[in-house]
Amino acid sequence: MNAGEFAQIAGWLARGTDIPAPLTWLAIAAGIGFVAVSYGFIARDQSHPLAVVGGGVVFVGSLAFQFWIGFLLLTGRLTIPEWNA
Repeated sequence: MNAGEFAQIAGWLARGTDIPAPLTWLAIAAGIGFVAVSYGFIARDQSHPLAVVGGGVVFVGSLAFQFWIGFLLLTGRLTIPEWNA
Protein backbone atom coordinates (compact mmCIF):
# COMPACT_ATOMS: atom_id res chain seq x y z
CA MET A 1 0.00 0.00 0.00
CA ASN A 2 1.38 3.40 -0.89
CA ALA A 3 0.60 6.83 0.54
CA GLY A 4 -2.08 7.44 -2.08
CA GLU A 5 -4.04 4.36 -1.17
CA PHE A 6 -3.76 5.21 2.53
CA ALA A 7 -5.03 8.76 1.92
CA GLN A 8 -7.98 7.45 -0.09
CA ILE A 9 -8.95 4.92 2.58
CA ALA A 10 -8.57 7.51 5.35
CA GLY A 11 -10.76 9.95 3.41
CA TRP A 12 -13.47 7.35 2.85
CA LEU A 13 -13.45 6.28 6.50
CA ALA A 14 -13.61 9.89 7.71
CA ARG A 15 -16.86 10.59 5.88
CA GLY A 16 -19.76 10.97 8.29
CA THR A 17 -17.53 11.94 11.23
CA ASP A 18 -16.82 15.35 12.77
CA ILE A 19 -14.37 16.07 9.97
CA PRO A 20 -15.93 18.43 7.37
CA ALA A 21 -16.99 16.69 4.15
CA PRO A 22 -14.83 18.85 1.84
CA LEU A 23 -11.80 17.90 3.91
CA THR A 24 -12.46 14.20 3.36
CA TRP A 25 -12.78 14.80 -0.38
CA LEU A 26 -9.45 16.65 -0.37
CA ALA A 27 -7.84 13.58 1.22
CA ILE A 28 -9.39 11.32 -1.40
CA ALA A 29 -8.30 13.63 -4.24
CA ALA A 30 -4.75 13.82 -2.89
CA GLY A 31 -4.68 10.04 -2.65
CA ILE A 32 -5.80 9.68 -6.24
CA GLY A 33 -3.09 12.15 -7.23
CA PHE A 34 -0.43 10.11 -5.43
CA VAL A 35 -1.51 6.97 -7.26
CA ALA A 36 -1.59 8.84 -10.60
CA VAL A 37 1.96 10.09 -10.07
CA SER A 38 3.11 6.55 -9.30
CA TYR A 39 1.53 5.13 -12.44
CA GLY A 40 2.83 8.01 -14.53
CA PHE A 41 6.40 7.35 -13.42
CA ILE A 42 6.00 3.62 -14.04
CA ALA A 43 4.47 4.21 -17.48
CA ARG A 44 7.15 6.53 -18.81
CA ASP A 45 8.76 9.19 -16.66
CA GLN A 46 8.03 12.47 -14.94
CA SER A 47 6.93 13.92 -18.28
CA HIS A 48 4.00 11.50 -18.58
CA PRO A 49 0.70 13.43 -18.48
CA LEU A 50 -0.60 11.24 -15.65
CA ALA A 51 2.43 12.13 -13.53
CA VAL A 52 2.09 15.84 -14.30
CA VAL A 53 -1.64 16.07 -13.57
CA GLY A 54 -1.33 13.79 -10.55
CA GLY A 55 1.49 15.94 -9.21
CA GLY A 56 -0.68 19.03 -9.46
CA VAL A 57 -3.55 17.31 -7.69
CA VAL A 58 -1.22 16.06 -4.96
CA PHE A 59 0.31 19.50 -4.50
CA VAL A 60 -2.98 21.37 -4.21
CA GLY A 61 -4.98 18.64 -2.46
CA SER A 62 -2.48 17.61 0.18
CA LEU A 63 -1.36 21.17 0.91
CA ALA A 64 -4.96 22.35 1.38
CA PHE A 65 -5.76 19.26 3.47
CA GLN A 66 -2.79 19.73 5.76
CA PHE A 67 -3.41 23.43 6.34
CA TRP A 68 -7.13 22.89 6.95
CA ILE A 69 -6.73 19.96 9.35
CA GLY A 70 -3.97 21.86 11.17
CA PHE A 71 -6.21 24.90 11.49
CA LEU A 72 -9.06 22.77 12.88
CA LEU A 73 -6.79 21.07 15.42
CA LEU A 74 -5.04 24.26 16.54
CA THR A 75 -8.27 26.24 16.99
CA GLY A 76 -9.94 23.43 18.92
CA ARG A 77 -12.73 22.96 16.39
CA LEU A 78 -11.64 19.35 15.98
CA THR A 79 -10.37 17.40 18.95
CA ILE A 80 -8.85 13.99 19.40
CA PRO A 81 -11.26 11.68 21.26
CA GLU A 82 -10.37 10.66 24.80
CA TRP A 83 -10.18 6.97 23.86
CA ASN A 84 -7.43 7.80 21.36
CA ALA A 85 -5.37 10.18 23.51
